[in-house]
Amino acid sequence: MTPDAPRILIVDDDALLRRLIAKIFDDVGFQVEVAADGAAAVGAFRRFRPSVVLLDIIMPGREGLETTIDMRAIDPSVPIIAMSGGGRIGPNEFLALAEALGAAATIAKPFSSGQIRDLVGKVLQDSERLPG
Repeated sequence: MTPDAPRILIVDDDALLRRLIAKIFDDVGFQVEVAADGAAAVGAFRRFRPSVVLLDIIMPGREGLETTIDMRAIDPSVPIIAMSGGGRIGPNEFLALAEALGAAATIAKPFSSGQIRDLVGKVLQDSERLPG
Protein backbone atom coordinates (compact mmCIF):
# COMPACT_ATOMS: atom_id res chain seq x y z
CA MET A 1 0.00 0.00 0.00
CA THR A 2 1.32 3.40 -0.97
CA PRO A 3 0.93 6.58 1.09
CA ASP A 4 -1.26 8.05 -1.64
CA ALA A 5 -3.56 4.99 -1.73
CA PRO A 6 -7.25 5.85 -1.45
CA ARG A 7 -8.55 5.95 2.13
CA ILE A 8 -11.89 4.35 2.90
CA LEU A 9 -13.87 4.68 6.12
CA ILE A 10 -16.32 1.80 6.61
CA VAL A 11 -19.12 2.40 9.11
CA ASP A 12 -21.49 -0.42 10.03
CA ASP A 13 -22.78 -1.82 13.30
CA ASP A 14 -22.44 -5.40 11.95
CA ALA A 15 -18.90 -6.47 12.90
CA LEU A 16 -18.78 -9.32 10.38
CA LEU A 17 -19.86 -7.08 7.50
CA ARG A 18 -17.32 -4.43 8.56
CA ARG A 19 -14.53 -7.01 8.47
CA LEU A 20 -15.64 -8.41 5.11
CA ILE A 21 -15.84 -4.99 3.45
CA ALA A 22 -12.53 -3.96 5.03
CA LYS A 23 -10.87 -7.07 3.56
CA ILE A 24 -12.29 -6.34 0.10
CA PHE A 25 -10.69 -2.90 0.07
CA ASP A 26 -7.51 -3.86 1.91
CA ASP A 27 -6.94 -6.55 -0.74
CA VAL A 28 -7.05 -3.94 -3.53
CA GLY A 29 -4.64 -1.55 -1.80
CA PHE A 30 -6.87 0.91 0.05
CA GLN A 31 -5.99 2.33 3.44
CA VAL A 32 -8.92 1.16 5.59
CA GLU A 33 -10.47 2.50 8.80
CA VAL A 34 -13.62 1.10 10.39
CA ALA A 35 -16.19 2.37 12.88
CA ALA A 36 -19.11 0.60 14.55
CA ASP A 37 -21.45 3.57 14.95
CA GLY A 38 -22.03 7.14 13.92
CA ALA A 39 -20.29 8.73 16.90
CA ALA A 40 -17.10 6.74 16.32
CA ALA A 41 -17.41 7.43 12.58
CA VAL A 42 -17.38 11.21 13.02
CA GLY A 43 -14.19 10.98 15.10
CA ALA A 44 -12.58 8.66 12.55
CA PHE A 45 -13.69 10.97 9.73
CA ARG A 46 -11.88 13.91 11.33
CA ARG A 47 -8.75 11.92 12.18
CA PHE A 48 -8.43 9.59 9.16
CA ARG A 49 -9.40 12.07 6.39
CA PRO A 50 -10.94 9.43 4.09
CA SER A 51 -11.19 9.63 0.31
CA VAL A 52 -14.62 7.99 0.54
CA VAL A 53 -17.01 6.77 3.26
CA LEU A 54 -19.20 3.65 3.20
CA LEU A 55 -21.91 4.42 5.74
CA ASP A 56 -24.67 2.16 7.03
CA ILE A 57 -27.90 4.09 7.55
CA ILE A 58 -29.63 1.92 10.17
CA MET A 59 -27.47 1.72 13.32
CA PRO A 60 -28.19 1.97 17.02
CA GLY A 61 -27.35 5.24 18.69
CA ARG A 62 -26.22 7.83 16.18
CA GLU A 63 -27.61 6.52 12.91
CA GLY A 64 -26.35 7.11 9.39
CA LEU A 65 -28.57 10.03 8.41
CA GLU A 66 -27.35 12.11 11.36
CA THR A 67 -23.80 11.01 10.64
CA THR A 68 -24.13 12.07 6.99
CA ILE A 69 -25.16 15.56 8.11
CA ASP A 70 -22.21 15.75 10.52
CA MET A 71 -19.70 14.58 7.90
CA ARG A 72 -21.07 17.00 5.28
CA ALA A 73 -20.56 19.85 7.78
CA ILE A 74 -16.93 18.81 8.40
CA ASP A 75 -15.94 18.25 4.76
CA PRO A 76 -18.59 18.28 2.05
CA SER A 77 -16.06 17.21 -0.60
CA VAL A 78 -15.69 13.65 0.76
CA PRO A 79 -18.15 11.37 -1.04
CA ILE A 80 -20.39 9.24 1.14
CA ILE A 81 -21.93 6.00 -0.08
CA ALA A 82 -24.99 5.12 1.99
CA MET A 83 -25.72 1.42 2.59
CA SER A 84 -28.96 -0.03 3.90
CA GLY A 85 -30.86 -3.26 4.18
CA GLY A 86 -33.74 -1.09 5.33
CA GLY A 87 -34.88 -3.10 8.31
CA ARG A 88 -38.58 -3.91 8.21
CA ILE A 89 -39.58 -1.40 5.54
CA GLY A 90 -36.85 -2.03 2.97
CA PRO A 91 -33.90 0.14 1.98
CA ASN A 92 -35.41 2.50 -0.60
CA GLU A 93 -36.87 5.09 1.80
CA PHE A 94 -33.67 5.36 3.83
CA LEU A 95 -31.40 5.48 0.79
CA ALA A 96 -33.49 8.24 -0.81
CA LEU A 97 -33.19 10.27 2.40
CA ALA A 98 -29.42 9.72 2.44
CA GLU A 99 -29.16 11.05 -1.12
CA ALA A 100 -31.26 14.07 -0.17
CA LEU A 101 -28.81 14.75 2.67
CA GLY A 102 -25.80 14.62 0.37
CA ALA A 103 -24.78 11.00 -0.17
CA ALA A 104 -22.93 10.67 -3.48
CA ALA A 105 -24.38 7.19 -4.09
CA THR A 106 -26.39 4.47 -2.39
CA ILE A 107 -26.37 0.69 -2.36
CA ALA A 108 -28.92 -1.73 -0.96
CA LYS A 109 -27.79 -4.69 1.14
CA PRO A 110 -27.03 -7.41 0.38
CA PHE A 111 -24.48 -6.61 -2.32
CA SER A 112 -21.58 -8.51 -3.85
CA SER A 113 -17.92 -7.64 -3.41
CA GLY A 114 -17.79 -6.73 -7.10
CA GLN A 115 -20.76 -4.39 -6.79
CA ILE A 116 -19.29 -2.50 -3.85
CA ARG A 117 -15.80 -2.30 -5.41
CA ASP A 118 -17.26 -1.01 -8.68
CA LEU A 119 -19.43 1.58 -6.92
CA VAL A 120 -16.56 2.88 -4.79
CA GLY A 121 -14.35 3.09 -7.88
CA LYS A 122 -17.00 5.02 -9.79
CA VAL A 123 -17.64 7.44 -6.92
CA LEU A 124 -13.92 8.07 -6.46
CA GLN A 125 -13.45 8.60 -10.19
CA ASP A 126 -16.44 10.95 -10.33
CA SER A 127 -15.08 12.95 -7.40
CA GLU A 128 -11.52 12.89 -8.75
CA ARG A 129 -10.27 11.67 -5.37
CA LEU A 130 -8.59 8.57 -6.81
CA PRO A 131 -4.83 9.10 -7.12
CA GLY A 132 -3.31 8.79 -10.59
